[in-house]
Amino acid sequence: MTDTRRRVKVYTLNEDRQWDDRGTGHVSSGYVERLKGMSLLVRAESDGSLLLESKINPNTAYQKQQDTLIVWSEAENYDLALSFQEKAGCDEIWEKICQVQGKDPSVDITQDLVDESEEERFDDMSSPGLELPSCELSRLEEVAELVASS
Repeated sequence: MTDTRRRVKVYTLNEDRQWDDRGTGHVSSGYVERLKGMSLLVRAESDGSLLLESKINPNTAYQKQQDTLIVWSEAENYDLALSFQEKAGCDEIWEKICQVQGKDPSVDITQDLVDESEEERFDDMSSPGLELPSCELSRLEEVAELVASS
C-alpha cells in the first residue's frame, strides 16, 4: 500500500495568475546541506525525480488553506502551492514549517501580513496625542468634552 498521507500536487503561479500543475509526488522535509537548512522536498510519483526542493525560510509567510493546501512565495512573482491528498499529511508538513519558524502550528499563517492601510492607522496613532487638563473632579466635564470631540 502506498502512503497517500504525503501525496501532493505541486503548483506554481504563472504570469496570468493561474496555477500550473508541476506534477504529483510525495513530500518530505529534511536538512539539505547545499541549502544549509531544513527544506521541503517533493519527489515525483512517476520516476522519483525531484519536483521541488525549497528551503523553509524563517521569514517567508506560509499559509495553510482549506486543510489540505500550503501556499507561499519563494521570490517576487514566484508563488508555490502544495495540494495534499490528505489533511493529515498537510498538518504534518505544516508542523515542520512552524517548527523551523518557531511558530504555533494552530495558526493558518506563519508571518503577520500588515497591509498599508493598517500601517497608516498605526502612523496616525503615533501623532501627538490629545492634551488633557489635570484629572480633577472640578474639570471632569471639560475632560469628557475634549475626549468626545476628538
